[in-house]
Amino acid sequence: MGDKRIYYKWTEEDLRRALLALERKDMSLNKICETYGIPKPTIIRHFKKQNKFANNINIKKGGPTTFDTNFEQTLVEHILQLENHMFGLTITDVRRLAFDVAESNKIAHRFNKERKMAGKTWFYSFKKRHPELSVRQPERTSLNRIRGFNRDNVNGFFDLLERIIDENNITPTKIFNVDESGFSTVQKKPQKVVGLKGKKQIGAITSGERGVNTTAVCCASVAGQFVPPMIIFKRIRQNPELANGAPIGIIVTVSESGYINSQLFVEWIKHFINTVKPTPDNKVLLLLDGHTTHSKNLEALTLAKTNGVIMLQLPGHTTHRLQPLDVSFFKPMSSYYIQATENWLRSNPGRQVTQYQVASLFTEAYQKAAVIGNVTNGFKASGIWPLNRNIFPEHLFEAAENMNATSLSLSNSSDESISILQNSCFSTTDHDGERNSLRTSNCHEIKQNVDGEKENKNDNSENILVQPSSSKPTVCVPSTSPGTSKNLFHNVSPEASVSPKVITPTISRKDINTFEDVDTTVIKKSLKCLRPIPKNTIKRKNAVQKAVVITNNNKKRIVQSKKCVKKTSIKYTRKMRRLSITSSSNDTEEEVIEFADDDDTDNDDSDNICALCNGNYYDKTGPKVDCIQCIRCKKWVHETCTSNPDICDNCFN
Repeated sequence: MGDKRIYYKWTEEDLRRALLALERKDMSLNKICETYGIPKPTIIRHFKKQNKFANNINIKKGGPTTFDTNFEQTLVEHILQLENHMFGLTITDVRRLAFDVAESNKIAHRFNKERKMAGKTWFYSFKKRHPELSVRQPERTSLNRIRGFNRDNVNGFFDLLERIIDENNITPTKIFNVDESGFSTVQKKPQKVVGLKGKKQIGAITSGERGVNTTAVCCASVAGQFVPPMIIFKRIRQNPELANGAPIGIIVTVSESGYINSQLFVEWIKHFINTVKPTPDNKVLLLLDGHTTHSKNLEALTLAKTNGVIMLQLPGHTTHRLQPLDVSFFKPMSSYYIQATENWLRSNPGRQVTQYQVASLFTEAYQKAAVIGNVTNGFKASGIWPLNRNIFPEHLFEAAENMNATSLSLSNSSDESISILQNSCFSTTDHDGERNSLRTSNCHEIKQNVDGEKENKNDNSENILVQPSSSKPTVCVPSTSPGTSKNLFHNVSPEASVSPKVITPTISRKDINTFEDVDTTVIKKSLKCLRPIPKNTIKRKNAVQKAVVITNNNKKRIVQSKKCVKKTSIKYTRKMRRLSITSSSNDTEEEVIEFADDDDTDNDDSDNICALCNGNYYDKTGPKVDCIQCIRCKKWVHETCTSNPDICDNCFN
């Protein structure tokens, strides 16, 4: 059997040259077909302009597409808009959307009516016609990060950054960023290996099922100066063997949880000051996140302010884009750590990676990742240095604007009307993944004037009309009267909307079979109706943390006891979440530390005062003592001042 014939070896440019040569009679028809490799019927059909879909300058290979070029471009824009809002469509979603649009506008198609979606061949041809589209694996982004990374927070951060740099004459060698990252004794994701094709599963050795976490505190400057890191092991007692293989100058310590705490952060601040040597006359800028061990650590803040360290806290939930070490350092660092772990397992078959090997494996990865280029690119990509607040494109803020919009009204938002129209008129998918027939039948009626009549911007025909006298939710079904060309929305009961006697297509499929008879505005409204952009209607109670210089304590009197006012014995049980307190009073002296006022505005004093003892947040110290917020009055109290884990004693009584 011969080889399968390959069609369309010729290009559109070859066809244009062939037609031009035939028109000028430069060569015979047979010679033209042989020269350009185009079939003779194809040349004759185009020369006589008998091709129904492609003639003159519009020359295309293959048959006609279901949708024309303008609509496909509109569909591409709608798909990309949904992706910018973090609600991207899968391949199946795009195929279903194409079928729903064709059905709602009565466009002739060859899609699968049983599965109610376009075929895979159509999708990949559609993607090939629009190379700007690609199927990609999205990055998981939390809702808090979407809301936090908005234009106001970013501009507020850069306003503070520019002011600090100008007032203190900060140079690139004096801008540092500190951040923590976790490293486990079990690698998170093994590297890809070469194996047999077609094999069901390929395995890789790990040192255990679940690993023990170890925290590494890293710091670097714009100029590429690295502060020796701190490694925190999850242990109670220190062991000198944990530092085997660690680089010179590194700090190896332990904590009960394996994470950094207030005491360890104070130790790191001292380590940072001894390494960088800042002074009140030669200040340095330290960028860090808003963890409580950083922002509510009196000893660390006092030590930093005394030695000329300006600590600028990044806006809440923006570290994935504004923190340089998160942007360009920790990802290659994690990859190198996985490589070092797998190399160690190959060199030591049968042994497991324990905490005593973490320091040497970390050192091997750190020496590869701690290069000037990595950290410099991180500061550049985050817009910190060179200073560029416009480094982030506008589409990165679209999702935040959508999620932070809470005051939406039906009369002022057409998108909201479309969203409610979909929820009321269109049914969701059933268990088999197919649309209900009511969704298609209602969308059949979303057709407006095709004679070119312009809609009035103040026309309320697109808004949802509400009947206050009706107790049942109304469903909006657009209808077209025989004598008019503009569609109007009417209120019908849900029973009437389901009845096939009320909803009947007014135009048969034979009347409209090409896109020449369909208005572009109708297609756009159909897309928004079938697949709208989800809008947020939930108002947030707590605002997103904004950027703040935490070493400037605006008019705050911070009280620090030399001795405990009460000798408190605390028993803490995680399961019961209860505190058992026994205390005895002793008279003590108090040391009042008052910082200079750097700003006249202070709206956070109430958050730092205990509602029960009227003391400052830092008045009480002890193991696992922190402030909690009452779920009823929203005031903050010490854990040692209340006997309830979630509500203060005043509200409880």
